[in-house]
Order: sequence, then structure tokens, then C-alpha cells
Amino acid sequence: MYPPEDRNALRAHFVPFLWTVPEPGRYAAALSWSAAGSPIRLAPARPVTVAGARDLALRVIVPPNTTGTRLDVTVVGTDGRRSRLGEVRIDGLPGTDDTTSYWGQEVRVPLKDAPARLAAIELTPRGGPGRAWLLDAWGWKPGTPQARPERLPRLDIGTLRVAEGDSGTKTYEIPVTVTGEGGGVVRLFQSNDTTFTSRSWLVTVQPGQRTIRVPIDVTGDSVWNYTENQTLAAKAERGFVIGSYYGGISTVNDDPEPTLSIESASARAAEGEALTWRFSSSAPTETGIFAYTLPQAPASGVELSTTDVDPDWFTLLSLEPVQPSRPLSQTWLVPYLFIDPDATTGEVTVPTITDSVAEPDEFVELHFVDMPEGPVPSTVLTGVVTDG
Repeated sequence: MYPPEDRNALRAHFVPFLWTVPEPGRYAAALSWSAAGSPIRLAPARPVTVAGARDLALRVIVPPNTTGTRLDVTVVGTDGRRSRLGEVRIDGLPGTDDTTSYWGQEVRVPLKDAPARLAAIELTPRGGPGRAWLLDAWGWKPGTPQARPERLPRLDIGTLRVAEGDSGTKTYEIPVTVTGEGGGVVRLFQSNDTTFTSRSWLVTVQPGQRTIRVPIDVTGDSVWNYTENQTLAAKAERGFVIGSYYGGISTVNDDPEPTLSIESASARAAEGEALTWRFSSSAPTETGIFAYTLPQAPASGVELSTTDVDPDWFTLLSLEPVQPSRPLSQTWLVPYLFIDPDATTGEVTVPTITDSVAEPDEFVELHFVDMPEGPVPSTVLTGVVTDG
């Protein structure tokens, strides 16, 4: 569903409810064509009635900055009869990588003489190659539905903090509260933020039901780890209002935090080599130790620049282009330390590249960023790169 080459496609109508859990039933039809003339057939799981509707409405996304996307619209009845309704034309919204430009635009074609029950829609591209995404289609008629006041039951999810313990397994329940009268259907999304596993399921809530049981097992051990979170989120499917939609269980670690030591806070390397700072942990951990740094301007000397370091490494850790050349302290570069689970050593590295320009020694200064939990070195890392 998401155009992978366009990072801003993950916004607007392409935003998922939760980034770790696929959302069943929420999708768009991705359309692409290399030439005009071949119909693209879209058939729902079961026939749809458009009886009493005046137009067929479609919400369509086309790429930003494109013009003249033309689609011929035909509907196919359950009896096999095909009816051409007309042509729609859509221009993409103006956009850049820094704007939200993938938006659905509603277009309509008259349903005159079309079958009352539709088995499929056919979209036939006109013009050159192109792409589009069909979000939905429905029978449209003027006016709004008659409003009926209704008091719906409400669901709220809370958060529970528990101690891990040193051994054994205990079962806890995520706090889920149902208030009000009546019943309905909700969809729950559960994610384990440590194992990165997830699941979702539908729950039918009966009138008078006051909770939904979501048990979580917590197993204790004597190895340090960050707080482990089991999260739960909810969306209304039918007959419900969701209040606090997000919560879960946070398992707080109660084991001694390891300490970090550094071999040397200063590093030196020739151009084309890597600056390396080596760290040791006093004990292995359950999921590893992570800490990251930000470059700051050194007190004196020429600062290492974006064109002095490995370009792929820089782009990966900063999400910025290498050019124009600028001091590292003027970027969002985040060199990091990671010590693997069950390991006790790790490194921070800054890989450099060679060039043909005669240069003086260049300096870098890395400061660790404070984090809400876990060991973070207080040492300032300094490095010198000499001309090759």
C-alpha cells in the first residue's frame, strides 16, 4: 500500500493506526499501468448495492506534482451487465519530501442506467503510464442521514507497572474498563515492545460486561534489562466509543544496573581509517545496552566535516545528505554504542575517508545523550584525524 520511494507517503491517508501491528480490513488498492487501454478490475468480497444513489463516488490518490491522470469508469452488475459511467481526471497535489501530499480526492460519475447491485468496478487508464491508489468507492446521493442520538458504551485502557522479580512467572491483566449500557464490537491490538511481536483480534462485548480479559505473563530473572512493555490499543468496530485507547503493562527491572568503563576517551586515526572508542560493561544484559552521542564543536582546531566521513555511514546515522560539506556538529548525526546481549564489550566508531586535499589535523567531539533509563557514559569522546 505504501509507495516505498516516497517517505512522506507514510503520512496523510497512508498513516497506520499502530506502526507495529497490521490493521486488518484497512487497505487501499494500488493501481499502476505502463500504457492506456487495459481495464483494471476491482471486485469486492461480496456484491454492493447502489440502489437509490445518484453518483458513484471514488476517493483516489495520485502522486504529488502529477497532472492529467485520467481513468474511465465502468461498473459490472451481478448479472454481468457492464455500464460505462464516464471519465474522471485527477491532478496530484503540489508537494516535496517535506510536505504531506498523498491525499485522497473525491471524484464522481453519474450512475444513470447502471445496475442496482454491483459485482465489480473497472478503471481503464487513458494517456501515458501512471499510478494511483483507490481508497474506497460508494453510491452517493444528496443530503445527510437522519441523526439519531444514541448513548454508546465506552472502553478505556489503563497502564499497570509491575516488578519483574528474580524467578518464576506471574500472570497480570491489562486494565480494560467498559462503562455505559449496551454492547458492541472492538478491535484490540497487542504488541510486545521487546520481542517486536504483535497480534490483533475482534472482541464482542455483551451488554453489562465491564471488562475484557487480556492476561500477560511476566517471567522474572536476575539479568538487567530496560523496562519491558506489553502494549494494548483499541479501536471501535461497531457500537462503541473508545476513551483511553492505549495502555498496557510495564515490567520494571529490579536487577542491578551494569556500569560502563572506557578504554580511552581519546582516539586518533589516519585519514581513511576509523576513530574507535572501546567500552566494557560490568555484566551481560538481557537485550543489550544502547547509548547514542551527538557531535559538538571542539574547543579548538578544525572540526571533522560531512565530507571527511564515510558517506553511507553518515546518511544512515543522520538521515541527511552529505552535501553541502559542513561540520558534523551542524548535523543530526548520532554515532552510537551498542553492547550485544550476553556480551560485555562494544564500540563507538567514526569511519573516515581519504581525499587528495592537504589538510591540518581535524577534530571531533562526541557527547553522550542522557536517557531515561539504563547506563549512559558520562565521558566526552574526542578524536583526531591526521592527513593521510
